[in-house]
Amino acid sequence: MYFSYGTSFNPSAENLALSASNRALPPEKDRTFELGAKAQVLAQRLSVSGALFDTEMINARITDPLQPTVQALAGTEKVKGLEIGAQGYLTQEWEIVAGYTYLDAHAVGLAAPGVEGPIPNTARHQANLWTTYEFTGGFEVGSGVNFIGERQAGTDTQFIPGAVSVPRVPGYLTWDAMVGYRFSKMFSLQLNGLDLTDRFYFVNSYFTRPNENHTVPGAGRTLLLTARADL
Repeated sequence: MYFSYGTSFNPSAENLALSASNRALPPEKDRTFELGAKAQVLAQRLSVSGALFDTEMINARITDPLQPTVQALAGTEKVKGLEIGAQGYLTQEWEIVAGYTYLDAHAVGLAAPGVEGPIPNTARHQANLWTTYEFTGGFEVGSGVNFIGERQAGTDTQFIPGAVSVPRVPGYLTWDAMVGYRFSKMFSLQLNGLDLTDRFYFVNSYFTRPNENHTVPGAGRTLLLTARADL
């Protein structure tokens, strides 16, 4: 079992650029508490873990209510969550990687001073599962799924006076698979299929108000053939 506490800071030049609205601001600061446990099971073949965490940014950058053209360190962002995972082998041939994350995220001031809303692009539920099996003779197959729950894109208070608009990006589930063959100790081939159901989904979004927004779609069905040579 373990307990950890940490702090960090985020300067205004995080993207290697400053603007007139934030060049005079000190860094944002946050702190994180985490309590967790790890264990080895199935004769030490499989590692399982779980953790509870609480992260808070106490001086997030928001639009200054007195000077709308500049930013002020007057907002807050809080995330409480749970993470569980498993990684290793169920048998000598059967490998698995699985995880689940729950995030309860809230912010104050990102949409307008004193207004509570979401932290954009933060899904409450996320999960993944990937498993592979190695057959005798050099064959290996694998399959897995990735799930991202519904995300809130942002908060707007200007388009409809007196009301808070919270647009949402729908969740999605994608399915991946692979097959590989090792011809010798020196040469192998592997074919990976990503998003095999060709699910249309969004990986990211940008929103400030209903008439100023965009989304970034994810890649569609993709096949990758990889050759490996060990010299």
